[in-house]
Amino acid sequence: MCCFSRSVRHVSGTQIFARGGSDGGQFLVYKMTVALTDDVAMVLPLPVPVGTPEAAVRFIDLSGYPDFFVDLDSAFPSYILPSKGRSLRGGD
Repeated sequence: MCCFSRSVRHVSGTQIFARGGSDGGQFLVYKMTVALTDDVAMVLPLPVPVGTPEAAVRFIDLSGYPDFFVDLDSAFPSYILPSKGRSLRGGD
């Protein structure tokens, strides 16, 4: 979860994807909707080993892939349980 340097009007729709990379690194994708009245800084704590240099963290702009979480969601189909009529995400 992120923190903000000042007050924000509204935050919703937070989605997070995290996965380890083949080289021992990790990938973290973070999406949210936020309503601001002023400029603020968003602080997102990243778990890294002690002593990791700042240059080891690289940010990739996924604004050109707005359907990342839609596509990810399609890999986990919803199931309807006939006895309860409730929807479950695969395996939940």
